[in-house]
This record gives sequence, C-alpha cells and structure tokens, in this order.
Amino acid sequence: MNGNPIRPPIRPGEPLPWVIAHRGNSAEAPENTAAAFDAALEAPIDGIELDVQMSADGVPVIHHDATVGKLGGGRRRVSALPWSELRRLDAGEWKSPRFRGERLLSLSELLDRWGGRTWLLLEIKARPGDRDPAWHRSLTERTIDDVRRRKLESSVLLLCFDEEVLAVARRYAPRIRTVRNLERLPRSESRMRDVLTPLFAASVDVRTLHSRFVDLAHRMGKPVLCYTCNHRGTVERAMAAGTDAIMANDPGKLASLVRDSRPAGR
Repeated sequence: MNGNPIRPPIRPGEPLPWVIAHRGNSAEAPENTAAAFDAALEAPIDGIELDVQMSADGVPVIHHDATVGKLGGGRRRVSALPWSELRRLDAGEWKSPRFRGERLLSLSELLDRWGGRTWLLLEIKARPGDRDPAWHRSLTERTIDDVRRRKLESSVLLLCFDEEVLAVARRYAPRIRTVRNLERLPRSESRMRDVLTPLFAASVDVRTLHSRFVDLAHRMGKPVLCYTCNHRGTVERAMAAGTDAIMANDPGKLASLVRDSRPAGR
C-alpha cells in the first residue's frame, strides 16, 4: 500500500509530473473496481482517476462504459438500470477468470474505502444519451454531496468533458476544484484563455497536447494534466510539453518512465 501522505494540490510547473492511475491499475485488474484501486495503491501514485455515472434510481456508480455489455448485461445503459440490479453484475470476469466476482462500486463505497488515501479524480460521465441536462445536474450534485458528507473536498478533483456540467459544480460547491477534459485544444490564445479561466486545471489528450497551451496555462496559474500515456513515447511527449500530471493504465510503469524520461531542467 502507498503509505505516503496525500500531497498538497497540484500546481503549475511541478518538478516531476504526478502519476495518476487511469481507472485504477487497469493494466493489471478490471478497470474501476476494488481490485484495480487496491493495485494502484501498491504503486508510487499521486492519485486515481475514475468514472462516475448514475443508476436509474439515482445512485452514483463507478463505471466507464455507457452500457453494461462488458459485464454480461447486454446493451442496456447504466442509467436505465437500478442499483440493485447493477450491483449483481460481474465486473471482473471479462478481464480474467481470477477476477470473477468483482462488483461495481457505488461512489459512496469508493469514497468510504479510498477517500483520504490518495487524490481522487472523479470524471462525471455526461453523455447525450443519458436523459437530459437535469439528469447530469442531478448526477453532479449527488456526486458532490457524497464528497461533502465525507469532508473530502480538499483531496478530490472533479473532471468532465462538458463545461456546462463543471459550471453546475462550481455554482453548487464553489470550493470544488474543476478540471475540463479536452480532446482538442483551441487554436487562438484568446480562446485558450476563455477555456482555462473558470477552471482549476485542464486535462488534455496527449495526441493534441502542445507546449504553447501548457505555457499559457502556467502563466495563468493553471496546472495541466495529460491522458492517457501508456507508452514511453507518449510519456516523453507529455513531459517535454511541461505537463504537471500524467494518467496511465499501468501506474507502476508510468512512475518508472517518468523517472527515466526526466527532461533537463525539471
């Protein structure tokens, strides 16, 4: 288990980028499960990224895919099933028979077990197929309520691709740190500033990351995270751009690559 204390909040210009376990140690164990989170804590990590969506009866659930097909539940959407049915699905056998019996976690279970042990990066899965904006607002507010009840605001980042969802989060909980996921970066500096201004940080696809964006973010006092770097080349690209945190499926391998790929001056 990672016995290191939780670090202070990430800041722009970190000496070495943070190591973030993408959906836990999803290289070794089925993503977003207890096995993956426990395995992540065995590596020298700084945080765990995971996905939050909502069951039909309003329970925030830890799962990435829109449907439960990977879990043997067919094409049904997570948002269409009650928590009582979701929790009966096997969330591990698809990865390997040795993980048979792993179950989906509710956000409450996740926070009770791993909250306060490392930074948790909670990605709100706001999908157009999941009802309407009111549904996403409810998911966001229930997620924040679960975090607040456990007094974990100081060690949680809230991520989403949808800025409207993050704006809801900031209005509902001004102390919450919001991070916008960006597949593509704006071309103009003025547009980059507009995107960055309301955020605590940005999280950028490594395929579109460039140092000009990182430099601007740092001048604005905003850290930049990068996803998903599972090979030496992508780790080196992220570090060369000056990224402050890197996500990978194998956090142990990532930690080694970060040490080995440290650019001059960092």
